[in-house]
Formats: sequence, structure tokens, C-alpha cells
Amino acid sequence: MHKIKLNNVFIVFFILFLTASIALAAQHKPAEVKAGSIDLNHYQLESRIDLAEIQDDLSGITFSPVTQSLFAVTNEPPQIVELSLEGNVKRLITLSGFEDTEGITHISNHRFAVVEERKRQVVFISITSHTRQIKRGSQESYTLPLGGEKNKGLEGVAWSQQYGLLIAKEDEPEQLYQLSNEQSAKEQASSLLSYAKKRKSLEDVAGLHSLGNGNTLFLSEASRTLLELSKEGQVLSKKLFEWRISEPFKGYDYIEQPEGVTLSADNRLYIVSEPNQLLIFNKPQS
Repeated sequence: MHKIKLNNVFIVFFILFLTASIALAAQHKPAEVKAGSIDLNHYQLESRIDLAEIQDDLSGITFSPVTQSLFAVTNEPPQIVELSLEGNVKRLITLSGFEDTEGITHISNHRFAVVEERKRQVVFISITSHTRQIKRGSQESYTLPLGGEKNKGLEGVAWSQQYGLLIAKEDEPEQLYQLSNEQSAKEQASSLLSYAKKRKSLEDVAGLHSLGNGNTLFLSEASRTLLELSKEGQVLSKKLFEWRISEPFKGYDYIEQPEGVTLSADNRLYIVSEPNQLLIFNKPQS
């Protein structure tokens, strides 16, 4: 089990002038697709589902290969929602004592991490088949040393075999943290993080997902953009979720407020949007 011992953890902190953009994000021409990419622009919308069991504030999502299901998080009320890969709600898990839960990621086995935006904390939890409630007071947690507005705190979180835990601060300014108890992971992450801070603005970072090949997905709510970055920080592919006059028939891809992103084992792409939408994307069979 990949357990992070916080008293021995390395913290790598970079201010990502993602104010300075992943500017490909600010441009509307397609990014050139590079080798090793999952080619985001070829993903097509398969399903757009309003989750009746959730009223509002759907914020983050992750895939668990252990259960072959999705786990999403809402911030008000704080809860975790387990979903089938087709978007059916399987159960609701109450998060007692948690505040403003914005992101979730699967680490290994039954171990997950969630982030609390205003408290700037990462909380490590366990979810088994019997879990219906998780009490905050008994969980391992870590506070990140952030300044700025309380509502501009932690948003995205992703577990990576290469880097450990990646955690994104939303904006003003955008920041990316790495938590790991492996020195080698810190060194491997430095290229990605230092390159990313040179880019132009993605406007914000709402969601993160780490791919098995070491690439990382960055989701922006403000610019309605999803980027794929290589281990070296190069933009490999991107997908836009905004309606454009120049491409009126692509309006079905429009997402009002994208908040979280994950990829399943069969490479389906899942995005959650406030208030309560789950969007499923797939690539056409060649």
C-alpha cells in the first residue's frame, strides 16, 4: 500500500504562472498531437447525465481499479458518491466533520485522498465496500502552507506512481504542490512543474489526473479547457469545452462549469460539472 508518512514527506512547491498559460489554452487552434499522447481532441461526448441524487456542488472525481467504479465528491454537503462506469449512483458516503471538499483521488487498495479547499488540507481516508460514513477527526491529514483568499484554496488532486501526490491550488496565484516520501519522485516531478510555470494562463486549475504513462491532465473551469502534459511539461493534446461561433456544431461539447476529471481503465474520459452533471467521453472505434 502506498502510504505517505507525512513526517518524512518532501514538499515541492512551484508557483505555476499557469498565469503565464498553458496559452495554448487561450488559443482556439488545435494543439499538435505528440507521440505518447492519448489525443484528447478525438474524444467524443457519449453521455451527459444529471445525477438526481446530487443537488449541487459536484466537485471532483476519480476512478478506482479495485472496485472498477468512480468516486465523486461534493463540497456542500461534504459527501462521496460512488458511481458505476455508466453513471449510476451506487451509494452515498457521508463525510462528517469535513469542510468544503473539492477534490478526490484513489491512491491504492482502499486508500483515497480528499482535499478541503478553505482549510488547505489533504485528508487520507479508507473506503471499503461497507463504508457509509467517514468521520473527519480520526483521519490522517496534512495542512499546506498557502496564502491568499480562503475560497481560492485547494481544488485538484491526483495520485501518480512517478510523482506521488500532486495537489493544485485553484488560482490567485495558481500553485502546484507535490507530496511524496520518495526523493526520486521529487526529482522526476521537477521537470513537469518547472516547465508548467513558464506557460501562459490556463486561468485556473480545477482538476488533475495522472495517467499511467506519466502524463498529466490539467482541467480549467474558467477557460473550459483540458490539457495533457508530458513528463517534461510539454503540451501533448488539448480539448476545449466552450461554444464557439466558428464551430457552432460542436456546442454539444460545451460544459458550463467543469470541476473534476478522471480516466477509467478502458480509457473512457469522465468529467464532472457543477451543479450535478457527469459527462462521459470516448474515442470512436477505428
